[in-house]
Amino acid sequence: YTHNLSEKDASLLNIDVQASCSNMIRLGHTQDGGWDICADDFNFQPTTLRQSMNKNNVHSVDDPRIASPCIVYSFGINDDPSFDKALVSRWPTCTIYAFDPSVGRETGDDFLGPHINFFSIGIGGKDGINSRGWKIMTLDSIMGMLNHDHINLLKMDVEGNEWATFQSWGSTGVHKKIGQLVGEIHFNP
Repeated sequence: YTHNLSEKDASLLNIDVQASCSNMIRLGHTQDGGWDICADDFNFQPTTLRQSMNKNNVHSVDDPRIASPCIVYSFGINDDPSFDKALVSRWPTCTIYAFDPSVGRETGDDFLGPHINFFSIGIGGKDGINSRGWKIMTLDSIMGMLNHDHINLLKMDVEGNEWATFQSWGSTGVHKKIGQLVGEIHFNP
């Protein structure tokens, strides 16, 4: 289910809504696990560019076919990486950074396939270890660790931890480095 955030709802999150989309597509499962994204700005050669990649699946930064790197952060994959795999299949020049400390995997496990880098890290409002013993980092810290200055698409399904995450964005301005945000917002009674 996709819901466009109203101006009133956005004001509660302290964000501006500036979106129009002529090419909304679903990636992943049709039910839970799949996500609707706006494909208007995803002009990252969605064909067979993979053939020109080197053995490490990396293009030269000077490759003229790529205007800028396609960076996707996917927080909360659980047992369903269908979104991540569908995105890489459609846009093979994108690199996905998948984060989930709850799946019992180690950072660097390659169980998700090519172009999807896994990290056993969760996102939150401050860096540290949570009550479950999981490593949690802010978006600023994660972007610094990965040496990224922008994210084309950020997908977040973090079971309530989005609130502390959003609050930290207001003080740092990191949300201005995100091209598109999709996710679930969990309201706990």
